[in-house]
Amino acid sequence: MSSENFTINLIRVNECLGINFYSGSIRLEDLFANFDVPIYQKGKDVTSDDGGYQREAKPPRVALVAQRIIEPNPGQILPNTESFVDNINLNLRTEAAEEAYIKPIDASKTGFGDIFTFDYISTLGKFQIVDGQTRVKGAFDSYRKAIDSKEYELADKIKNLRLQITLTFTESRFKEAYVFYLINQYSQKIPTEGAIRLLYEGMIKGDIDFVNEVSRSNKTDEVEIMKIIQKLSDQSDVWCGHIADFNEKDKKNKIPINTFTRITKSLYKKIDVSVQDGSQIDSVQLTYEIIEAFWCGLKSAYPEMFQIHNLSKFNILKGVSVEVLMKVLEQIFDYNLNGTLKMNSLKDESAYEELMKKTLDSFKEKNGFEKFVSGSDLFRVGSAGVFGSYGNSVQKNMAKEKIMTTMLNAK
Repeated sequence: MSSENFTINLIRVNECLGINFYSGSIRLEDLFANFDVPIYQKGKDVTSDDGGYQREAKPPRVALVAQRIIEPNPGQILPNTESFVDNINLNLRTEAAEEAYIKPIDASKTGFGDIFTFDYISTLGKFQIVDGQTRVKGAFDSYRKAIDSKEYELADKIKNLRLQITLTFTESRFKEAYVFYLINQYSQKIPTEGAIRLLYEGMIKGDIDFVNEVSRSNKTDEVEIMKIIQKLSDQSDVWCGHIADFNEKDKKNKIPINTFTRITKSLYKKIDVSVQDGSQIDSVQLTYEIIEAFWCGLKSAYPEMFQIHNLSKFNILKGVSVEVLMKVLEQIFDYNLNGTLKMNSLKDESAYEELMKKTLDSFKEKNGFEKFVSGSDLFRVGSAGVFGSYGNSVQKNMAKEKIMTTMLNAK
């Protein structure tokens, strides 16, 4: 049967918005020849013939899907079907088709959960892709690339792939658009920290799919940094118990793991670059040891800020303070590298204790009560302190520069 006329099996799943929803599978070749995407056009009504409600799929994302399907990774067979782990949502804008062309396999079973055949003919119109246009367009591009490269066997495999679909029949473009709205309004992209957590767990366990995904998505640095933050969370004398993991409910007096990961990235990359090729030094371990020494030095310099009963009085472990101080540590690393500030060892807790004590005791700034404060008082919560007022990146960078200027003058 040609791609203009074909039969698919469907299960009638449920009714919503007065529309029957069916689940089934379709060959890519059959969909390639018979799909359209209702793209929003400025100034055009959603219900007009050339109107729509979706934005155009971004070419780079379409290209990534195509690349994923046809470019091999260790342990994977081509074509790679990972892009189709979820349904594609389709609608045919003809309610008469449901009446005339959907037939039950068993005439006595016509309810939800029962199986039907659907004889599609091209005169019914094209399948509107309500959700999944990036994946379908990416698959189509992979098929064309295989043809252009004369990889006809691969092209044949791609066009014969079957993907799962959800299919509706409604002539109402508003209902079709509303289904699109509901799908996207009530589905939430996995949070960044959750995604990196999954990649990290899969990577350290050596799962080939996750290893490939880390490489493919250029997330190697993020996973390496996650190793550092996980080690701080598990072993640090300062941070153990004070880093909130993905989906953790009790986040009181804890910094989110994605925040700590983000503000550690720049320092890790500099340390990683500084490690010479062929060296036995582990960049992850070295970064952990430098961060741990720095924060333990701060704790030794100002122990009152880190005592459990005082955590509500100081914001030393909160995001703003941590970000500024990690910027300071990064600058110390740079200065140590270029000779501006020479430390015997960047892993020496006592050196940081002396350096930060001398610096922060000399660093004076007005708090919310127009009173100059220094040392641990800089980190008091509310108007009594200073660090809580650094709201944006410009202010955080200015604070870092002031601290570094004080440090160089005080050494």
